[in-house]
Amino acid sequence: MCATLCSAKPDAVLRTVPYLGKEEPYFFGNGIAGAGGDTRGKWDFLIGPDYTSPNFVSEELLSLRIDGKSTELSLQMHRARETGVFTGLQRIGDVQVWVSDFALPGSSWVARYIVCLNLSPKSTVNVTLNASITPGTAITRIENPSALILRAAKGTYCFGNETKNWADRFSQISFSEPTSITDDGKRFQIKTIDHLLPPGGILRTGLYHWQYYDEDKPAQSYTYMVQSRQPETDLKQSVVAWKSWMQSGSRALANVTDPKARDVVEGSLIACKMQQNRDGGTIAGARKYANSYIRDTHGAVRLFLATGHYSEAKRAIETIFHKWSVAGFIPNYWSMGSDSFIGHSFYNDSSEITGYYVLMIRDYLARTKDAKFVESLEKSIRFAIDAQLDSLTRNGWRISFNGDETEQYCVREDGKEYGGFPAFPQWRRDSWSFPSAAIAVASTQFYIDFLKSKGRRDTAALYEIKLKKVKAGIDSTFWRPELTPAHHHWARYKDGTWPDVTVPNYGLIPVWLGARLNYDRQKADANAMKTQVASSGFLPTAPPEVMGFCGHNLGYLLYDLVELGDPAAKDVLQTLVHAVGCWGTMSEFYGPNATPNGHNFRVFESGITAEAILQYFAKK
Repeated sequence: MCATLCSAKPDAVLRTVPYLGKEEPYFFGNGIAGAGGDTRGKWDFLIGPDYTSPNFVSEELLSLRIDGKSTELSLQMHRARETGVFTGLQRIGDVQVWVSDFALPGSSWVARYIVCLNLSPKSTVNVTLNASITPGTAITRIENPSALILRAAKGTYCFGNETKNWADRFSQISFSEPTSITDDGKRFQIKTIDHLLPPGGILRTGLYHWQYYDEDKPAQSYTYMVQSRQPETDLKQSVVAWKSWMQSGSRALANVTDPKARDVVEGSLIACKMQQNRDGGTIAGARKYANSYIRDTHGAVRLFLATGHYSEAKRAIETIFHKWSVAGFIPNYWSMGSDSFIGHSFYNDSSEITGYYVLMIRDYLARTKDAKFVESLEKSIRFAIDAQLDSLTRNGWRISFNGDETEQYCVREDGKEYGGFPAFPQWRRDSWSFPSAAIAVASTQFYIDFLKSKGRRDTAALYEIKLKKVKAGIDSTFWRPELTPAHHHWARYKDGTWPDVTVPNYGLIPVWLGARLNYDRQKADANAMKTQVASSGFLPTAPPEVMGFCGHNLGYLLYDLVELGDPAAKDVLQTLVHAVGCWGTMSEFYGPNATPNGHNFRVFESGITAEAILQYFAKK
């Protein structure tokens, strides 16, 4: 393998995926440790163990000294096909350098496999590798002569500053060979020994980042473990594990005949897999949101199920069930790796996320027929259904918003991170919510079907009575026959007036979730929302007030048009696959001219988008 890997064309072994859109940072990990950087291979992110973690490095730069002259590496990193490995190549004089960033399943480290090949036919060169590391905020060093050991103390903030670190964590960074550490006052320098490479000579080494808790092995144990590793073998095992995982799913990807669309689905699927913590939660946004959110997890779960990766979906459901068991409510968000933080919704715990939890279970059961597992969750299912129905009953069969809906923060202008809190004045979280009511319809219908399948028809009948009232309440509160075309409005103020903007996503949600409304009006809602597509081909979030869009808007629209058999789905697909970033993933928000807001590699938007693409080709 090495001779091929170290040749001028290493993609003979690791075929890489071309950039699919604008260059953006990458993330990779195995659910325990994770890291990432820009497309030139400069890292800015290192977390673990477990993903709700402080960021240990604000910058990691690799450089190569050849015969006394040092050059900073500037690699063109690409993802290796069917893997979560990122690889790049650079030639410096007569030395070719290849760097591959990867993680190995079940390990508490991430690594950089570095190969240097002397291409000179005559000259011997002296080479030394160096990693220049700037620690993250509030990260301190523990003195050690043979490795850089960084400490994130209990009580320091996890990345994104949402949640505090619940335990001391450490990162031990060293090469897989004797390593020296120096401190120049600004950053730490980790160096290999000098290596003399004759013509055709090869240097192979690995830079390991071992993430661990205080109660784990002592530091010297990790030094020994790193120096005993074979990085080339570790990389090979990572590639094999990735390809095995990809092949373990369904054949859904094989149906995607458009090459770019297929790469988008593959990139999104692998991004979702890499951002799932070992306990089942998912990063809501690498570098920005350290907690796992139900809404984002639901997007990833839909893609896992659509591609036949059922164990990942099951683990997501299991972790939410566990958090409910601990906290007594369905959480909006929570820390991964511990129960130290389990967060309420921003306004109404009973709304939206309770339904998403149930719908994950519904879709899991539909795919796997694993009735025994679903039966073990019934107390939590009933809790989630009753929470929604009790809120609806108290309010005349209406329900308010959850309070943390993504659409309310959407950017208004290109180049901005957020549009505001909220982005448009018509957003009032205490309004009656049409999408939350539709989610209640879909989740309650599932519970009724579940009860009937168990022969509990009397109990099912009681829920059917309530479901009819919910549907009637939806029509009496939100249906607007005076509009052209007639459809349900997305919200209604408590004084009976209407917001004077449209939020198309909320009219698309019923079809997307499989909510069956009276008179099949979910179809009328979806048909009405497609009229809001802008001349650019994008679907604004709240026209005419907010003409920027969320990364999942077109995913909702594509899915609905496919379900309705609308030929306009083809144009939406083409717009969508040209909106993705270079890794095939979606960002959180985009300005009116499709400038992403900087929160890329998102599981929520990417999961929804990729699932919609699969649906398009499955029914083509």
